[in-house]
Amino acid sequence: VATLDGLNKNGVPYDTNSGATGVADHLTSAPIDLSSYLNSNGNDSTIWLSFFYQPQGLGDEPEAGDSLVVQFLDTAGDWRYQWSVPGRADTVFQRVSIRVRDSAYLHPSFQFRFLNYATLNGNRDHWNIDYVILRSNTDSNEAIPDNGFIRPRYSLLNEFESMPYTHYKALANPGAAMVSSMTDSLFDINYGNTSFIYRSTIKDATGATLFQPLPVTQSGTSNSYSVFVTSLGSFNYPSYPAQRTYFDVKNYVTITGVQSVAYNDTLKYRQVFDNYYSYDDGTAELGYGINGSSGVKFAYRFDVKKADTLRAIDIYFNPVGNQTGHIVHNSLIQLAVWDQISTATSSEHIIHREYNKRPFNIDSINGFARYILDSPLVVVQPGPVWIGFIQNNPALLIGLGLDRNTDHHQDMFYAFDGNWYVS
Repeated sequence: VATLDGLNKNGVPYDTNSGATGVADHLTSAPIDLSSYLNSNGNDSTIWLSFFYQPQGLGDEPEAGDSLVVQFLDTAGDWRYQWSVPGRADTVFQRVSIRVRDSAYLHPSFQFRFLNYATLNGNRDHWNIDYVILRSNTDSNEAIPDNGFIRPRYSLLNEFESMPYTHYKALANPGAAMVSSMTDSLFDINYGNTSFIYRSTIKDATGATLFQPLPVTQSGTSNSYSVFVTSLGSFNYPSYPAQRTYFDVKNYVTITGVQSVAYNDTLKYRQVFDNYYSYDDGTAELGYGINGSSGVKFAYRFDVKKADTLRAIDIYFNPVGNQTGHIVHNSLIQLAVWDQISTATSSEHIIHREYNKRPFNIDSINGFARYILDSPLVVVQPGPVWIGFIQNNPALLIGLGLDRNTDHHQDMFYAFDGNWYVS
C-alpha cells in the first residue's frame, strides 16, 4: 500500500505555510513498452490499468478541495489527465479501471502516475493506493484472486510494544505480561472455495524455535473472512543472560488451488527487548496536539517494572508547518517527568524539568529524536512515571506523532487551563 500526503520523500512538508495547497506527492511507474500493442486501428482496447484507492484510512481526511489524480505519459512527453476523485471521509477501498487505448500512449516509454492535491504543510490529506495492476488481454475489473491478512502482527506483551529486557527478566511472573492468544483475520478475495493451513512459530535471536503449535486447517469461500486464534498457553519469552535481545514471530497460511499473492499470506513481527519502553509501532498516522490559553502539557504514563535510571526520551514530532509559515521546530518546550498526576484533583508533582528545548526531527521518515537528559534521573522504585513536555506557547499546536494502530489513550494525559485529563 502506498500513501500520498503533504510530506515530501524526506518526510518534510512541501510548504511550511498552513494556507499553502497544491500538488504534493507523485507515485510514478517505470517506463513500460506498449508499442507492440498498437494495432491497425491505432489503438488497443485490451490494456487496463486498475487499482484500489481509499481516502483517509487511519490518517487525515482529504477535504473536498483535495483530490487524487491519475495521468498517462504520451508520445510527446506530456502528462495527460485520465481520472480523479475529490477528497472525502474514510471509506472502504474502491476499485478503478482505466483503459489504455489511445495511440498516444502505445509507445516504448509509456508511464502512468498518481498525484494528490493537498494541504502542503505536513502529514495531512491522506490517500491509500493498493493492488495497482497494468495488464493486457484483459477486461475492466478483472477478478483478482488473493488471500491476505488484514492486520499486521503486534506485540505479544499485553502492556507494551517494547520494554527493557532487564525489566522483563525482573518480573516475578513473566507469563502475566503476555497476551493469552494471537488472533489473525484473513480475507479471501475472489479466490473461491479453498482450504487454509495456518501455522505459527516463535524463534529466538539464534533461530531456535521456542513455540510451534499444531497447524490449523480451515475452509474459506470467496469474499469472506477466516479467523484464526492461537492460544499461547503457558508460553512466555525466556530469560537469557544478554542485556538486550529479540524474538521473531511468524504467522502464515498455505492454501490449495491457484497460488495467491505470496506477500500477503505471511505476517512477521520482531519483538524487541532493549533498554527502552514504548507503546507505539514506530509509525505515525496522525499528529496529536493540544492548545489552550495557558498551561498546555502532555504526559505519557509508563508503569516501570524495576528501579533504574532514565537517561533519555525519544520523541517523534509531526513535522507540520503553522499559520506563520514556520515548522514547529521554532517553538520552545520544556521536557518534564512527573511521579504523580491526578485527573481527579488536577494535581501533579514534577520531579525533573529541562528548559529551552525545541521539537525537532532527524532526517528519517518516522525518525525519533533523542533528548538526552542533562543529568540521569534515578527512578528509585517500580511504579508509574509520566514523561512528556510543557509548551512555552500554549496557543501553538505542536503535533506529537500518533500511532492509530495501537490504542493506548488511557496512558495519555494532557492539561490546559489548570486541569488534567485522560486523552
